[in-house]
Amino acid sequence: MVVGCQRFSLKVFLVIRDLSPGGTQRQVVLLANALARSGQRVGILTFYDALNGYGAHLDANVVCHSLHKAGRWDLVGFSIRFARVLRQSRPDVLYSFLDGANLFSALMSMIVKGCHHRLVWGIRSSFMDWSAYDWTWKLLNRLLFCLARSPDLVVFNSIRGQHYYAEKGFRPRQQMVIANGVDTQRFYPDAQARSHVRTELAVNSDNVLIGTVGRIDPIKDLQTFIAVASRLIDLDPRYRFVIVGSGPSADEQALQQAIEQNEMSQSVVRVEQSARVHDYYNAMDIFVSCSRGEGFPNTVGEAMACGVPCIVTDVGDCRLLVGDTGVVVDIGDTTAIVKGVRKLESQISCGSITRESITKRVQVEFSVERLCSRSVTAFQALMPIE
Repeated sequence: MVVGCQRFSLKVFLVIRDLSPGGTQRQVVLLANALARSGQRVGILTFYDALNGYGAHLDANVVCHSLHKAGRWDLVGFSIRFARVLRQSRPDVLYSFLDGANLFSALMSMIVKGCHHRLVWGIRSSFMDWSAYDWTWKLLNRLLFCLARSPDLVVFNSIRGQHYYAEKGFRPRQQMVIANGVDTQRFYPDAQARSHVRTELAVNSDNVLIGTVGRIDPIKDLQTFIAVASRLIDLDPRYRFVIVGSGPSADEQALQQAIEQNEMSQSVVRVEQSARVHDYYNAMDIFVSCSRGEGFPNTVGEAMACGVPCIVTDVGDCRLLVGDTGVVVDIGDTTAIVKGVRKLESQISCGSITRESITKRVQVEFSVERLCSRSVTAFQALMPIE
């Protein structure tokens, strides 16, 4: 139960492109449920219909509106439906996430008369490799800078992200950092799940299972993960590896090709994005994130909530997240990751790092309750004093 968030009740609408599987979508659902349980009146406004996504995880008292956007260029009908929802619902706070939703929420707030909501933008990235995106995404991001003073508040989910945007010339009226929350009701140490999945993967007690979770995408740098796996197998055949996640067919094929070229087919198991991700975290001995760009990586927090020590690249707020319970390396540094694996094995063996200490760090520093409390306090501070 989320408590301690309420001074007065607000109607809060969270705006996002869709509720398909993804880190930001997961955070939106977590925040919506937490806000509703704290006494706020909460709605989610999606551009596209949510099919096979996180919509099923919403509490019954969170209202979900879809604007039924038919495609990228469905702008007129989409805008009319957006305006209608704003006029009918009259939220106190309109809180949007990611560039497209931020931009359209700002434009609609300017166009729709008679609505007096406060506009909040959520920015989640701390680095963007634009070579992986088409011109429309670049344009949206550039327009975001042009409209930087439109929102009443900009919320970053990482300190590194806030600094990155400031260095690029982003100058909002007000800004703050609110770290993501980790769902410790769903992600927690589970010995039974660990045993079951390790049996399923044919991983015995002598094996060291190293895993990663996330979408198959070039920014996650799974090529480095495979290179690390190859080097570790050369050092000790006890190592096993699991990659949990799905992605575009081209990226999936590139990953499979890397596995085969490194002759790792017998040691690396691939699992499609799964509702059982909690079980796979628990099966791991060490979690590795090779990502080249993050704000606040949900998967690292979730692995830690399950008591799994993590090796992370020094991107976003990864260093802040793992603290002294993990290892931080430079992007693409396979040697440092291999050394990190050996270091963590040693620390686990001698008891200087325990599953309990890793889990406790997440419970204390990155809880959903803390996310909710800080969000509500920020929203209430925007309201006019009556």
